[in-house]
Amino acid sequence: MGHRQCPIPPWPKALESAQRSSDPSIASLRKELIDVIRCLLHCLTRREKEVFERFFLDQLPLQDIAALLNTSIASIYNSISRSRQKVLHERLRVHVSVYIEKRMTLGKPKRKLPAQPCVRVGWKDDE
Repeated sequence: MGHRQCPIPPWPKALESAQRSSDPSIASLRKELIDVIRCLLHCLTRREKEVFERFFLDQLPLQDIAALLNTSIASIYNSISRSRQKVLHERLRVHVSVYIEKRMTLGKPKRKLPAQPCVRVGWKDDE
């Protein structure tokens, strides 16, 4: 399983924030985090992705996002909530996939079964 290449959309505030850091390692980590988030967004619909990007990456207020998309603030809240859940689920899916891939390359089994218990628990009446 190869890693997906993601197109780079313009997220000026998030990228500017990463570039403004005086510490190059912090700037690099921020940029890497933005890239990882960007790759997780493929699980969202076009509209959810637009709301997510504008809220989390462009850091626009909810009222501005609602006005730009010609919808209510409640709709934006719902979209953000759904998007969060989808992105968290996708992150977990990717994490598990990478873990399984790593185990396979190390020649380890796909499943790890728990060891048999070495202690027998019983009640006084069981004797």
